[in-house]
Amino acid sequence: MNPDRPATKDRYPGLCSFEADEHRIFFGRSRETAELLQLVRAEQVVVLFSKSGLGKSSLLSAGLFPKLMPLGYYPIRVRFQQENAKDTAESGGHVPLQVLHDILTESWSVAWQQAGLPEPAVTIPFDAANPKLWEQLRARPFPNGLIPILVFDQFEEFFAYPLADQQAFASQLAELMHDQAPARVINWLLDLPAADRTPAAIAWSRQPAVKCIMAIRSDRLAEMHSLKPYITLILRNRYELGPLREEAARDAIDLPARLDQTEGPFATPAFSFDPVVREEIIRTLSNENCEIEGSQLQIVCQHVESRLKEEFRESAARTEPFTALVDRSVISGEKEINRILDKFYRTQLRTVGDGPERAAASHIIENELVEGGRRVGLSKAKMLRLLGDFPDEHKKQIIQKLQLARLIRCETTHLGETYELSHDSLVEPVEKVRSLREALVKRRQLREESARKDRELREQAIKLQRETRAKELAIQLEREKDAQLTRIMALQAANADLLSQANLSRRRYKRLTYFFALVSVGALVSFLYWYKTSRQNKRLFASAIHASALPQYERSRHGVAFRLWNEIDSIGQRPFAAYVGRDVRMSASRAYVGTLYADETLEIRQRRPGRPDTIVYKARAAAFRLAGHSLAVYQKDTVPGYRLRIIDLKTGQDNLLAPMAVAHTSATALSDDGRYAVVVDNYQQAHLYQLTGKPTDEVCHFLETLSVDSPDFSRAEFSVSFVNGVAPSVVVSSQDRLWVYDLRQNVMRYRLTSVAAYQLSMSGNRLAVVTNDQLVVYDLGQGTVRLLGPRLEPFELITIQAFSPDESAVLIHTQQPGKAGMNSALHVISLRLNQRTLWVPQAAQHWVYPALGQLIYTTRSFPGKPVRYDLAGQRTLTPWPGLFSPVLIGTSHGLFRQRNGELVVRDMRADSLISLSLLSVPSRSDILFYAADGRTDSHLLVLYRDSLRVIDLQTGQSSTLAQQGAPKPFGRMSILGDLVRIRLGDRILKAGTDPEYWCFFIDQDKNRPAYLCQYVYPALTEAQRKQFGLLKTKKLEEECGTIRERSTGSGGQ
Repeated sequence: MNPDRPATKDRYPGLCSFEADEHRIFFGRSRETAELLQLVRAEQVVVLFSKSGLGKSSLLSAGLFPKLMPLGYYPIRVRFQQENAKDTAESGGHVPLQVLHDILTESWSVAWQQAGLPEPAVTIPFDAANPKLWEQLRARPFPNGLIPILVFDQFEEFFAYPLADQQAFASQLAELMHDQAPARVINWLLDLPAADRTPAAIAWSRQPAVKCIMAIRSDRLAEMHSLKPYITLILRNRYELGPLREEAARDAIDLPARLDQTEGPFATPAFSFDPVVREEIIRTLSNENCEIEGSQLQIVCQHVESRLKEEFRESAARTEPFTALVDRSVISGEKEINRILDKFYRTQLRTVGDGPERAAASHIIENELVEGGRRVGLSKAKMLRLLGDFPDEHKKQIIQKLQLARLIRCETTHLGETYELSHDSLVEPVEKVRSLREALVKRRQLREESARKDRELREQAIKLQRETRAKELAIQLEREKDAQLTRIMALQAANADLLSQANLSRRRYKRLTYFFALVSVGALVSFLYWYKTSRQNKRLFASAIHASALPQYERSRHGVAFRLWNEIDSIGQRPFAAYVGRDVRMSASRAYVGTLYADETLEIRQRRPGRPDTIVYKARAAAFRLAGHSLAVYQKDTVPGYRLRIIDLKTGQDNLLAPMAVAHTSATALSDDGRYAVVVDNYQQAHLYQLTGKPTDEVCHFLETLSVDSPDFSRAEFSVSFVNGVAPSVVVSSQDRLWVYDLRQNVMRYRLTSVAAYQLSMSGNRLAVVTNDQLVVYDLGQGTVRLLGPRLEPFELITIQAFSPDESAVLIHTQQPGKAGMNSALHVISLRLNQRTLWVPQAAQHWVYPALGQLIYTTRSFPGKPVRYDLAGQRTLTPWPGLFSPVLIGTSHGLFRQRNGELVVRDMRADSLISLSLLSVPSRSDILFYAADGRTDSHLLVLYRDSLRVIDLQTGQSSTLAQQGAPKPFGRMSILGDLVRIRLGDRILKAGTDPEYWCFFIDQDKNRPAYLCQYVYPALTEAQRKQFGLLKTKKLEEECGTIRERSTGSGGQ
């Protein structure tokens, strides 16, 4: 409110905003008031925005506030007004939180005074020494259950504060806008003893009822995005205030003029507008969309009212009747209306006075109340000080004249009584006048500077003439000196050229000497390497040819026997080891094994216990995928790319879908049971098929939904995961987007954007997603969504490691750059408590046991001391005696390195050590745990360059599979079901070369001599048996005699 406002009111306040007590003269915004009132009652946060000059402040004060009070709301108007930048820097300024705290405290006291009740005591049971905004508001309830509404007017002023102050204010305001109390308050309540957890304490921890309205200019609306990390949906509920329509403008012109003195008192009696003049005003102020800015309309109407004031005073002095009609005599037409708008600032400034008074007023308005294209505030004390040497009463009269002229207005803010421009629309004309005045001053200064320079030039010309005569004599002497110096420099240059040529010859000689020395050393090293390699290859070849297969096998050297039977070309047909080739894969059910050979021949074998493998499919292929009973085969096409076919191995149906053209061999994803397939065709479109053993059509709804969200999928950004939980689903991810499709109901369950990481639980019933730095958990079975824990700070890399076995907690690993590289951190978020229960900010390494729900981690401070944490129980377990460093994590066991460097195996379920003879492992070895039943580790596999060591974890016994004499070393190792697959050659595969694999079974009958005698021995001819020395062992002859006779009688295979 303006404390200096005169007793009589104006019907049109001009550029000053309508106050709350002026709602009776506020017309033309009834529709906007009703819509904004409905939005404020329905939503918690509302953003009101419009262009400058359209009346946001008036709509709030005179339109919305009178409607809110009877409905049980208490609006609290907040302004983050500042003085100019120099004064703010000298005084230290006021941070936004302190401004809001002072206004909130004062409004709370006023509310209790208006209610006629004593103020209650302010009690803050939690963190009373340093309360935040949430505690301050929660401890100050408003009388009669009034709901406070924080109305931030001119909110663009907030973004003039430092960024740190903005972030601190936004984080505390976000706590009031959330659906539940802050985590620190909930933790305080949970930490209280049961006796102290009274109903009053529980009631105090509830979220207070509060709403928020932010009014901001349209050109500054984009700055609101900086608050989205704190209040995510801050821009969802926006209300744009537009200009006045013609009908609303007629109400704003006519209705205030018709009010009688009972609504005032007003400075003029009631009057009316001539319809011709009114329509002329509307037509002149309307834009091409028939819209009118309220500020311009108020300027014109205020001018009309000021004219009528003069006529009313003159008619009263002459005792003549007052003509209460605005016709052409008051406003002549369009030209006069435009002149009123253009000269408003200069015209109003003339009413202040002449001479020193006007100069002082213009200086304050143009240099102190406008800064950087925006209006700023000026305290009353500084305003009086800037008015100069006038008496105090005279200064107050000047300020009152500026207010009556509607050039400035008085506001009571956190700075006290402050003065500012009456409206933003005055900023541009004020800056124009200031620019014009500065240009005139600069022109006068330029004229004075030009005259001064002319005088200096004349004086310099006279001085130059005197110096010229003296310099002519000195020039002759300098020329003689220059000639002598030239001769000296020529001699020095000649000497430098000779020295440079000598140095260049010396460097060339050194380079040639170094080059021939390096060539000689390289030739010698190459010769020695060739000589050593050729001799070693000769020894290895001789050892492989003369070795006996069966004796080597009986001594547990399976690699030698397999090499002899599989890689000697003279054997002819493919022998027993069908699992040696360019690619080997096994289905998840372990019922089928596929082998792709170097000549692009694909064989699919069906495994049956106690019986030999049976070839159920054979064809030429470039690549293949195997899952359940379904087989995806890629065959080279005539055009660049491949032709895809899907075969049902159980029924033999090979046309489950029409042959499709695909761009690459990773364009298909099969579910583990082989019932569904996702295929990306040559046009980068994703298709979903249900494989029922018969020709089937695709699920069209899946393609339609993904085509709308993402037109194409490339090889690098596309991944598919099938879920076999309570609600079978398929999860598709591409870049930062994620889709979850319900296979049971054939609907797209979720469509997510801005996905940083995601992880499925072991049961497949829950999906954890990090989006917009927030952890969200989706229950795929029940279809529910939970927003968990506090917001995560923006990190460069976020990964969700695992769920706990009971799916009550989620482990998250984050990384961000720091001074010492990437700073890693571990977070455990509880789904029950909805908060973070573990935070390791300086994590060095970590390992996870998903089946046991245990996390093992080390920190940078104690890298050799691992810590165990129970994800399900959310507690730290008892540390192990001594220091252990984890090396490998299995399903139920772990391999650890002790302080003395020895490797030991620990049973994680029994929490006991297993004594093994494994002392060290070469640096280029692979180590894997093997679980026969998929739940408990039964073997430990250690891969060396020329052998594989298999350790039985139950008995502690070990056996070695050696490949003595093989031409290629062992590379990497992997496990397919109960099949161990070892890639031959170097660990890093060279580009353009096809891999070759060697496979064998762990603890299976196929590795025993009985199986060799039954299936391998009959497949060899007599010459081949003699070549490999298989006839030299009497034991083999006795065991295989019957089989040989049967094979000879049937044709001698």
